[in-house]
Amino acid sequence: MGLTIGAVAAVLCGLGMTVAAAYSGVQRRRFRRVARRAEGTIVEMAKAGSGEWPVVTFDAEGKVVRFRSNFRRSDHRVGGRVQVLYDPAHVDGATMVENFELRGYVAGFGAGGLALLGIGIFMAVYLAPMNAACNRAAEDFLGAVRAGDTAAVGELTAPGERLDEALLRGPVRASRDFDSDSGSLGIDTGCVNGKLDSGTYVYIRLRRVEGAWKVARIATADPDCESDGD
Repeated sequence: MGLTIGAVAAVLCGLGMTVAAAYSGVQRRRFRRVARRAEGTIVEMAKAGSGEWPVVTFDAEGKVVRFRSNFRRSDHRVGGRVQVLYDPAHVDGATMVENFELRGYVAGFGAGGLALLGIGIFMAVYLAPMNAACNRAAEDFLGAVRAGDTAAVGELTAPGERLDEALLRGPVRASRDFDSDSGSLGIDTGCVNGKLDSGTYVYIRLRRVEGAWKVARIATADPDCESDGD
């Protein structure tokens, strides 16, 4: 469930970032097509948040326009000259040329969104189903032990592995439920950890054999599974 939620969150966040970057790029191209250039003057360094930001005035075809820029450099000073881009139909949206030309953050935002989207898809298509199959194999194994189905237990046990018979015949056989609360997943190995309703906490280590998850070890202590689950 955790991987599924993570996959959905990654896909939604990645999609949102990608769409936002694409929208910003379209808006910038539209602005560039109609924008005009003018020379502006820094008339004030206005304090806001953690720093000071240049307040610029410029002449837009006879109209004096004043705006506070959200871009600053260390050498910006009152009286300094800067280049301004503005839309004649919406002069309030003016921006400094230096700010407009900094496209890296838009591209970076879009690239980050695509990367997050790819990670989410990978988790949803590959990791989440594999994790579900690993957990299901552990549950099936415990169910077979409870039912005394030795054939099924043998089928669900990894080849060449000898399991703790005392644990299987005692706490596992006596249990009716298993509450998984942690685990880990690798390419061909996994751990499913949790508490039997008989009160015993167990670590179930699994291995993929020919595409199917098989139990390789079940124990009340397993350093590898314990560290993976932390």
